[in-house]
Amino acid sequence: MHRVLLLTILATVAATATGCAPGLADVEVEENPNSSISAYVRWTTDEPATSTVQFGEHTPSGFYVQDDELVTEHEVLVYGMVANTEYHLQVTSTLEDGTELTSPALTHTTGGLPFGDLVTEVMAYDEGQVEPGWTLTNIAIDSINYPPTPVMFNFDGEVVWYHQHGSTDGRADIQATLVDGDKVLIGAGIPSFEHPVEVDLAGEIVWEGPEQGLDNDFIADGVMHHTFHRVDNGDYITLWYEGKDGIFHDVIEQFDADLNSTWRWAGEDHIADDYSIYPWGNAVEVDFEDDAAYYNCRMVSMLHKLDRATGDVLWRFGEDGDFEPDPNAEDPWQHEAHAPELQPNGNILFYDNGGAARSYSRAVEFEINEGDMTSRIAWEYPGEADDFWSTFAMGDADRLANGNTLITAGTLIDVDTPSRIMEVTTDGEKVWDLRLSGVEEEQLAGGHMSERIPVLIGVGTPE
Repeated sequence: MHRVLLLTILATVAATATGCAPGLADVEVEENPNSSISAYVRWTTDEPATSTVQFGEHTPSGFYVQDDELVTEHEVLVYGMVANTEYHLQVTSTLEDGTELTSPALTHTTGGLPFGDLVTEVMAYDEGQVEPGWTLTNIAIDSINYPPTPVMFNFDGEVVWYHQHGSTDGRADIQATLVDGDKVLIGAGIPSFEHPVEVDLAGEIVWEGPEQGLDNDFIADGVMHHTFHRVDNGDYITLWYEGKDGIFHDVIEQFDADLNSTWRWAGEDHIADDYSIYPWGNAVEVDFEDDAAYYNCRMVSMLHKLDRATGDVLWRFGEDGDFEPDPNAEDPWQHEAHAPELQPNGNILFYDNGGAARSYSRAVEFEINEGDMTSRIAWEYPGEADDFWSTFAMGDADRLANGNTLITAGTLIDVDTPSRIMEVTTDGEKVWDLRLSGVEEEQLAGGHMSERIPVLIGVGTPE
């Protein structure tokens, strides 16, 4: 509160000295209690007006946040700043008749990150070839057990937004996704007895999912794991462990915003006799047009296409599955893969960890012909590129709007290559490469999945 009062006094003195426009007063800045790198700016106007805050590191320009609603009590959340940095901010309100009211410049210094042991290094960046935006991921540092911590990185590898969901350890298999353009959905590896949540950009919880089960043994009956996201019809979907007599299977659960189950698939009923081990599901995708679901299993290196109406397995894709391999491929199958992503042309993009079958990981896109049950590799990275890495677990590959592929090679296992998030072109050129580590020597940091999102603040000067 002392910080707010001091800034208010400085603003008032500055307004008197420089002749701040009449009708705009009581400007104050307060650090967001949910985040050390965002702040609330508040002020009043005599007449209803819009709300804009411009900000930058050296002058109050370069970035802005605005609200076009006509009000007299103004509050703007300024986000997109980085840690431990002094910013200059300026308030502008526009009356209905077009008159602009502008405050003097203020200063605000952001705090440090609560996970200060994260180290980032940008190894490559080609501004002209990347898909614009920020990169949203969840990070864990030094251990697979870590508080859920979604972050947004800019291309300089700086954290411009974060939300730490409590201080209790969850698991690294958190899927963080942007929903409704301004909220972040966080699940599934949240701590015991907590809930997957949607949070707004201020860090306030606006929706809660089902309660997480007891997770003392990592795999336990009723525990959500690996995937939690919103599907095209607005429902949510996740995986549950279901254990009976010491034997585990997966349950896929789809439910609406009120947590009413709308579709359920139990592995015990459909694939119990197919494998001698727990297949270890790690991803689910839904295709409503085809009334199908895709269920990926790491330990058996198999992607299953499911009939949502009957629950039957329509086919299995992987070695010893139902498709013929690419005869021209050196390695025609995915091994212990993660994050299958359906492409508009019917192809499937995987993050292929490699497992014991291959000494390196890759992103690989398969063309699948369901007519003659054949497959071929349509694209892969590193392919011919001399850029090899290996991650035992975790990982993601997303096709971006510009045709590039965003690859998340996250790991928290000391025999693996250190974590990276990279963007590569269709020709195999690496146009962004962000390395993640901890502050201690050989300390690892990594994320399970990432996605490229739009920059959520205005850039330049507001129109």
